[in-house]
Amino acid sequence: MAKSFKEGDWVWHKTNGIGKVSLSSDSELLVEFEGGKDEIFDTAGKKRAPLVKLSPRGFHLRKRDEAEQFSKHINQEPLDAALALVEDQQAEITPAELKGLVCPALIAESEFVEWQARLVQAAKSDPRFEVDKSGKISYKGELGEIAQELLARFRQSPSLKDKQKIVRDMMQLEQKGVPMEDVRETAVTFFTGTAMNKTNKMGARLEALIFLETLDPEQHDAIKGSIYDEIRMFDVEQSAVAVSEIMDNAVRKRLFELLLELSPEQFLDTAFMLTKRFKKTQRDWTLDTLLAMEDKSYIKHIVDVAMADIATNMQPFVWVSKTQIEKCSDIADVAPPADEVISSMFRILNNIHFTSAYSCRNNSDGPSVTREEDELVKLLKDEKKIGKFLDAQPAAVVSLFASHFFDCIAFDFEERQKRLRELKNKYPDIEVTEAKRHSEQDDVYRITREKYDQLVSELSDINTSKMEEALSDIRTAREWGDISENAELNIAQDKQRMLLGRKNEIERILDNCEVID
Repeated sequence: MAKSFKEGDWVWHKTNGIGKVSLSSDSELLVEFEGGKDEIFDTAGKKRAPLVKLSPRGFHLRKRDEAEQFSKHINQEPLDAALALVEDQQAEITPAELKGLVCPALIAESEFVEWQARLVQAAKSDPRFEVDKSGKISYKGELGEIAQELLARFRQSPSLKDKQKIVRDMMQLEQKGVPMEDVRETAVTFFTGTAMNKTNKMGARLEALIFLETLDPEQHDAIKGSIYDEIRMFDVEQSAVAVSEIMDNAVRKRLFELLLELSPEQFLDTAFMLTKRFKKTQRDWTLDTLLAMEDKSYIKHIVDVAMADIATNMQPFVWVSKTQIEKCSDIADVAPPADEVISSMFRILNNIHFTSAYSCRNNSDGPSVTREEDELVKLLKDEKKIGKFLDAQPAAVVSLFASHFFDCIAFDFEERQKRLRELKNKYPDIEVTEAKRHSEQDDVYRITREKYDQLVSELSDINTSKMEEALSDIRTAREWGDISENAELNIAQDKQRMLLGRKNEIERILDNCEVID
């Protein structure tokens, strides 16, 4: 506003440069610029003139009045150039703006890059300044102002997440030498209350405890015992739910490690539940974390169980399949051979797809697709990932993949033909064996008496016990309620579909078989 300027004040205009206020009223300013131009600025009401009042010790007047001395000074102390701009109320400056101000009057253009690098380094180590990725330098305030502003933000922030960010900023500033005693004391009080409040979720309490470990180690050690005792009292479901509710991966991993340390006897059951009853993100995180552990026995056990009973462990099996394709070397020590995983993928995919189509009441709607089938189909359609995987496999595995893909009813026939041609062109030495089409009712299956008896026994087992078990699992799952979209129910229903698919397959074979000796 006009009253902030008076006659005789030196000012800076972005276009016209340095000028002097020659007349000032409540509604207008007349400025005489050194370039010879006079300009009137309207300051009536809330209007503000695009002018900056210059300080005698600021950048612009020192550049004009003592250029040689000022040039030598900022060459030796680059940060003082930024401080001088702050004196002139310029709190931010980009590299391009800075070059325009200092070159060539103060810094030779050939020396600017080296000089600017020294300025940026000095600004990064000074808590009063902040430097972004583009090189823009921003003045944050004097040390006392920074501490008070941070304290006010901490007290006013409504969420735990915001408060945690402020504490991280505080710790960074402390490393630069900014006194933060008041902020630290307030943060310790807050995080102690959060950690001790049993109405808070365990993830929030544990994250508060992690902050206390840095902010106040003595306070951390004093209260961690009671929180650890509560974790020891968790049953398998409580442990899995607590892990699944944590969004921050570092905090989630900390709780996972504590569960292994404090309740090792139920750790594997907790991990199993996380892979089967919760969302895909929790499944993948759990299995990836187990795979990264030095002790591979936990992930080996889950992989072995998943491969032995895929129908009940579809979610872990899908992860095994994806990891085998995407990170084959990472899982080599705990997973079965690649050919076994490939065969299982296509067998399961065919069974799920056939049963979904068989059970669809309105054929015009097409078959339903499970989430697991959708994941497997997307994986097998990803030519880049599959190509990279097959490039590292022997010809026998590539031939097996090509044969299974061509026989997989989850894909359109035209798509299978196209993919087979591409595989043959890329891998000319492969041998593709086309499997018998199970949908052709006039096919004759030639099987031994032993195989026939095995199929009859398996069909009887499905009809008399396994289907009833599947129905019982569905009833039990419904009693869980809405736990992470009731994933337990989805698994039970998938198992039932798998059994129906196998039942239909065996019945087709038995109805169209010839027993040979």
